[in-house]
Amino acid sequence: MADERPRRRRDYVGILTLLLVVLVLLGGWLLFPRLHSEMMWQDCVASGRTNCEVH
Repeated sequence: MADERPRRRRDYVGILTLLLVVLVLLGGWLLFPRLHSEMMWQDCVASGRTNCEVH
């Protein structure tokens, strides 16, 4: 019976790690459109245009 306590702890570590990975991926998915828009605006300004619009 002494082996059951550490095993439960390992199970929680795996679940927490999976949750952390999912949160990081979700955050990247939500931030990508904003970052893409900023990169397009910077490219427009760097090319010398003056009528750059942020979408």
